[in-house]
Amino acid sequence: MKACLTTLAAAIAIASLFAGCGSGDGDTTGAPEPLKRAGGSGAPPGASVKRCGTAGVLTALRVSGVGCETGVAVMSSWNVRRCRPAKGESRSACTVRRYRCLSVRSASLRGAAVNCARRGRSISFLWKP
Repeated sequence: MKACLTTLAAAIAIASLFAGCGSGDGDTTGAPEPLKRAGGSGAPPGASVKRCGTAGVLTALRVSGVGCETGVAVMSSWNVRRCRPAKGESRSACTVRRYRCLSVRSASLRGAAVNCARRGRSISFLWKP
């Protein structure tokens, strides 16, 4: 019995030496590295954001991966009843010109922030009725 306990204690000691206690350099994980910003826009590396014009109640148009003309077309197409948040609603969603558009109403904006996107392309603007 005593020999069994001694053997078991020795086996545990040897196993703990091989397993380590997390003190090795490869065993620790640090905080993830922050994302690099492309031109201060918050976009991933290689992406660029262009600021474009306004169209009436639609302002602050920004596009990424498309030209301003496409942005204006999508923004103007979004400005229909089925896409805008209805009275009392805080969010809305619709598809316009193959872009999925999501909007969030904000009291501080007195309107809504809208983002329309599809793979590799993004169009953002504000709606202030």
